[in-house]
Amino acid sequence: CWCWCGNRDCCLGLNFMAGNSKRTIVQLESSAGTGYRYTVTKSRKNHPERIAFKKFDPVIKKHVMFKETK
Repeated sequence: CWCWCGNRDCCLGLNFMAGNSKRTIVQLESSAGTGYRYTVTKSRKNHPERIAFKKFDPVIKKHVMFKETK
């Protein structure tokens, strides 16, 4: 690792959500039924409900709704 901490995971960006973060990592699954998922973060304070976005699904090559899954 080339950074000052000596932690390999730090350099790979694997622990960017460590600690007491106010944001949670959620997965958005395609409503087209392809099984494709996006991983995003959301604010617990601003969006306590489930979120949904219209994003590109590369399996069917179209923009479709992606809904939050647990």
